[in-house]
Amino acid sequence: MEKNLKNDINLVSENNVQRGFNGDSPDKAREGKEEQREIIIAHTEALHQIAKEISELKTNLHQKSDHFRNLSTATEQKLWEVGLQINTSALAMQVFRRLIEDIQISFRFLNLTLADVQSAGENRNNKYTGVFLKQREDITNLWDHWYNTSATIVTIKQHQSNLEQEIKGEVKLLNNVTNDLRLKDWEHSVELRNITLVQDFPGAKGEIGRQGQPGNPGQKGSKGIPAPASRLQLVGGQVPNEGRVKIFHAGEWGTICDDHWDIHDGTVVCKSLGYAAASGIHSGAYFGQGIGRIWMDEVLCFGYETSVENCMFKGWGVADCKHNEDAGVTCKV
Repeated sequence: MEKNLKNDINLVSENNVQRGFNGDSPDKAREGKEEQREIIIAHTEALHQIAKEISELKTNLHQKSDHFRNLSTATEQKLWEVGLQINTSALAMQVFRRLIEDIQISFRFLNLTLADVQSAGENRNNKYTGVFLKQREDITNLWDHWYNTSATIVTIKQHQSNLEQEIKGEVKLLNNVTNDLRLKDWEHSVELRNITLVQDFPGAKGEIGRQGQPGNPGQKGSKGIPAPASRLQLVGGQVPNEGRVKIFHAGEWGTICDDHWDIHDGTVVCKSLGYAAASGIHSGAYFGQGIGRIWMDEVLCFGYETSVENCMFKGWGVADCKHNEDAGVTCKV
């Protein structure tokens, strides 16, 4: 702009000089100077305005420059942060890529393992299916066998029941025969023991004699022994339900001889003492020899008597035994 102003001034001066050389009048020269002056003033004002605008532009430029500088710094910071984030993201992407590769490898291995497991499962399924079918067939066979066995058992039970009925009948008959034989044996034994010499026929019965005079009163007898609560005892055993059999009669305790002593006799004794039955009998003074009288001999019981006194025997105190033949019994508890 200054260059243009100088060019305009030079141009006006040249015009004025040219006019002087061309013989213009002083008035015209004065007008030319005025015109030149006005032009110079106008250009000076324009120059000041332009300088002012330039100053404002410089100020704005400095402000914009500071703003751009700050913006550039912030942009560089952002760019550095973005670059750092990009680098971090790149590293993360590499890590993720490696993880993805590891996961892919794991998936491949898992697929192979699943394939092996599936193959093994199919093999075991086939194996177990075969075993199951075999076991099912075995169960069916066992069921048939059980059914046949059950039918056989039912038949056997029916046959056993029939046999038991027959055996019971035979045992009952045998018991009757045994009882008859034991009774006959006892009678035969008594008859053998009571055999005496054969004598002549007895004479005729004589006349009834006259009644005699009453005799003098006898002496007072001794005080009798009170009867015990139970007329039977078991002594000599290690426990109360066993021992030598003692019986109370005529105010005196005595024993029983073991001739023909059997389980029926022992059962009657045990029932008399409150036990269910006899589990064993003993002879030959098994629980030791007693003292006193041998009250009973050749005892014959059938098992239903309420006391041994109700059984058959030779008689009270009639015995050909000694105490080395004392009978004993063991009762069921």
